[in-house]
Amino acid sequence: MVSNYLTASDALLDESGRAISDRCGGITICELHRFEFKDDIVSSEAQRWIRFFMEAHRLDSNNLPQWMRTKEMRQAQHTLRTFSANKQARYLYLSRLDAQREHLTILHEHDMMEQELQQAKSAQELAQAERDQAIERELRAQAERELAQAEREQALAELAELKKRLKL
Repeated sequence: MVSNYLTASDALLDESGRAISDRCGGITICELHRFEFKDDIVSSEAQRWIRFFMEAHRLDSNNLPQWMRTKEMRQAQHTLRTFSANKQARYLYLSRLDAQREHLTILHEHDMMEQELQQAKSAQELAQAERDQAIERELRAQAERELAQAEREQALAELAELKKRLKL
């Protein structure tokens, strides 16, 4: 399993240090204590989420700072408050997330199986085409051999006829 790391420069990196895209979801590991925010400014979505994880539990939902004033951040704050207050809602949400993950996994596996099936069909079609070509080459070679044999037999017959005439 490849883990993702978020650095202070907000680049998602794999274990070898290459930048990767995290648009498909997944787990990103952040060392929150390495991040410092001295003012109310965030310069990227990654910083916004890091700051949310660090400070959301202390924020007043009715008086959110500027960096939290997006629909997505308000929803995240609401979800945090709901889960803090209601254990059953938290478990319901987690089970819904598990179901979504399972569904996405099934879809991914289905896509992979379809791709493998298509590759197998393509390989089978290619093998059949190669067999057909080999059969056609063999049939042409057989026809050429038969033609050559017929020409030899005709030449021998003509030679025998000439010898017969010469003896007369």
